[in-house]
This record gives sequence, structure tokens and C-alpha cells, in this order.
Amino acid sequence: MEGSSVFGPGVGGVESSTILDGDGDGDGVGSTHKGSIFDTNLASMHTYLGEVDDVGSSRLTAQGGSMVTLPMFYLEGVVLFPEQKLPLRVLQPRFKAAVVRAMQQEDNDAPYTLGVIHVRAKHQDQGIIVASVGTTAEIQQLGYCSDGSVNVVTKGRERFQIWRAWTEPDGAMTTLKQASNNDFLEAAESTEDERIVRQRLNPASPGTSMEGSQQVEDLGSLGRRSQEAIKKTPPVTPGQRLPNSVWGTARTAWSKDARKLVLRAQRSAWPQWVYRQYDAYDLARRAADLLGQVTDLPSMEALVCKPIPLSYYIASKLPLQDCTRQELLEMESTVNRLKCEMQLLEQMYKLKCSHCWELIARRSDMLMMSSDGPISAYVNAHGYIHETLTLSNAYGLFEDGAPQTENSWFPGYAWVLAKCNTCQAIGVEKHMGWHFKAIDSNMHPKSFWGIWRTQLIGSHSQV
Repeated sequence: MEGSSVFGPGVGGVESSTILDGDGDGDGVGSTHKGSIFDTNLASMHTYLGEVDDVGSSRLTAQGGSMVTLPMFYLEGVVLFPEQKLPLRVLQPRFKAAVVRAMQQEDNDAPYTLGVIHVRAKHQDQGIIVASVGTTAEIQQLGYCSDGSVNVVTKGRERFQIWRAWTEPDGAMTTLKQASNNDFLEAAESTEDERIVRQRLNPASPGTSMEGSQQVEDLGSLGRRSQEAIKKTPPVTPGQRLPNSVWGTARTAWSKDARKLVLRAQRSAWPQWVYRQYDAYDLARRAADLLGQVTDLPSMEALVCKPIPLSYYIASKLPLQDCTRQELLEMESTVNRLKCEMQLLEQMYKLKCSHCWELIARRSDMLMMSSDGPISAYVNAHGYIHETLTLSNAYGLFEDGAPQTENSWFPGYAWVLAKCNTCQAIGVEKHMGWHFKAIDSNMHPKSFWGIWRTQLIGSHSQV
């Protein structure tokens, strides 16, 4: 299973030339200065993979009810979302066989397509947990290396649910699923949003309509009959209790009034703020505004009128643990997914080490070093995928080793391992990511940090 490792972007232990150290000021890409500004498109092109050829674009065309077979990638430390890029350096024979099968499916319902499923280890090494919902990944670029490895650049397309899985004689892991609204889940997601709105906002009696003043219940009538019942009783002296029969009449009247109010309220118009809670387009705009407060994402503006793609886009750009990302992927409602993401954005002020909980960065430290966003997936020379968050500043980290330029994900920058100070002090060697430094002193930013997403945990504390 390909996944995460302590190896850096390049090949560990490879000799490299000495470079100029950056001054560590962490100035952002948009700063005003002389010199060259790093082109963020270079990182999103994954130029470190070398020569790769474009593959003809193809979207899934399966008809509802047909059966679709997909070669599978089971990846640790990766939860792929639709429209998210995923680079792969394929070394293991079973994964090579999966790529070959995907490229041979040209006449099938899913040409040039892999299935990506997240797996994670159970506590105390008691086996692994395999997710049931994954994302199809369209192969967009492909290159064969002289050492026998295969470099692939894929892009997430649709969610799917595993129907049945097996291993082919060549070692390729394969899944079978029915191409219907229940398995390609996008249509089902829209239907689920409509069902939630109908269930929570529609009248209790379908077909019943109330207009004008009939929609407004006179709240002053609640309890009026119970008050009148008490007024009709004879006067009592101080300390004397009302007869039980009077209390019974009052309770009955109150119950009838309350029941009447509830039934009418369910048939009446709800306030605007109630509808906004279930309006996917309104939630999309509010979620986009919240994410814009964290970092500037130019491609986000085109998605605010597309709630489903926007909800996946936001989920892929948040520094969340794998279990939370998988929960967001599996949610059947865009409304619920956007609500959850808004709550996460409102609470995420600090990013801490997932082991010792020491401060690593604040959300204002997020830096765009790729046109794909502050979090992007990269693959190193050993085939391990790292979803990396780029930061202008980081705290509580130290550098381990000499800077190296081999296989750098960011052309023009050298990398050195970054580890957690506090974890090191308590005897735990915690690899957090890398410190990238510009080779050319005129390049800006001069340095920045790339922190492995799974090593971070969000905190709602603003202090």
C-alpha cells in the first residue's frame, strides 16, 4: 500500500551541492520587492516527475444500471476529492498492473480511470480499515521511466461506492460497482438535499396552503381559553387553592391551544433565516467567504454558484485529519458538508503538532505556493504521497540535515527535513515536513515551510 513515509521530497542521503541559505523571513508571494517571484503554476504541473505525456481526456459515461469495473489504488494518508490532483510514482507491480488495466479500458465505460480508496491502520496495529466510498481518478498524464517505474498525474472525478472487490491474477486490485445513482453519488447527493429541505421545511399537510393573514398565528391566543376558564371561577380567599376541576379545565384549554398553534405553525411560512440554513447556494457563498478570510484562492470565485464542487474544493484545502476528510467525502448532503466545513473554518485558528499539541502555525501563515491551493499532493522518489500545507512561518521546528535540490517539488528551491522540537525533547522523532529555501537570492519568497497535513491538528483557540 502506497502512502506516507518519513522520506523527504528527494532521495534520502543523496549528495548535493551547497546552496545559499534563505534568511527565513517567510515573505509571501504577493510581497512588493525586486527579483523573481515564484511561478505557482510550476508546482501544480509536477515538473519533478520528468517527461510525461498527455492522455486523452475522458469522463465516465456509464449508463445507470450498468456494471463498471475499475482497477484500484488503496492509499494510506490520502483522501481524494473530486477535481483534486493526485500525482503517483508507481513502483509496486500490483499498482503498475492497475495502471496498465486502466489504460486498456479505452472501450469500456470508464476509460483511463482508476479508483482511489483511503485505508488507515487500526490502533495498536490491529489490521487496517478500508473505506467503502472513494473517488475515481482520471489519468491525465503518463510517463514510463528507465528504472521501470511509472509516473502518473491523475485528477479526481466522481465519488463511488465499492460493490465488490477482488485481486486479478496479475496482482491488480479491482472493484466492481453498478453505475447507478446509488453508486455514482452526485445525483443522489442532490436528491438528498431536496429530501432534507422537504422534510424540515415543508408543511405538515402536503397540498395545504395558507395565504395572507392566515399564515400568521396570533400568539396572544395561546392560553386565552385557559385564562378565561380561570376568570369564570368564583373568587377565593388568600391561601385557598383553586378546585381541581378548574385546573383540569385550564390544562385542557391550554393543551388544545398549544396543539392548534403547532399544527398551524407547520403549515405557515418560515422566517428567511430558517430557509438560509438549507439553501446550498447561500451556504456556498458564506463558506467561500470564510475560506477567503484564511487564504486567497482565485479559482474559488468560479465555484460559488456550484455548491457540490465547492464543498469538495473546500474539504480538499483544509488541514484536517484523514478520518475527518473521509467523513466529509462520505456525506450524502452538500448542505450538511458545507455546514460542517463552515464550522471547521470558524474554529480553526491554530495548527498544532498532532502528537505533542505544540503550536506549529496559525491559519494566517498559510501560503499559496501552488495554483492548486495551500494544500496539494506531491509524491517523492520512493512513491510515497505527501499532502503538504505550505506556510510562510512555522514555530517549534528545527532543521535536520543539509539542504538538497534532488527532486524538489518547487523548482528553484532546495529542501531540508523539518522536525518537531518538543517531540524530540521527549524522545520522539517526529518528521513534520520540510523547510524550502531559494537557491537564487533574488527569488521570492526566500524560504517557506511545507508541513505534512497528517502531522497537524486544528485548534479553535484564538489565544
